[in-house]
Amino acid sequence: MDPEVIAIAITSGLAAFTGVIKSLNGFNEKIQRRFNKLQDEINRVEDDMVRGYVLKQDFIREMDVVHQKLDRILELMIKQNSK
Repeated sequence: MDPEVIAIAITSGLAAFTGVIKSLNGFNEKIQRRFNKLQDEINRVEDDMVRGYVLKQDFIREMDVVHQKLDRILELMIKQNSK
């Protein structure tokens, strides 16, 4: 084989290898951006769920207190009417 052919083959191989490396780096960056975007979305949903759960639990507790007070008022009214 001619040395020029060998040099061309090596140069072509290195160029192809460099192209593959750049493509893989671009793919890795794309995957990383997508992963970060998904992670941000998961964090946002988790924050919304926690906030919503706490607000609902607070509301349920407050409504339970209101019901207890209404029950006491009703019992008091029943006692007064039965006298």
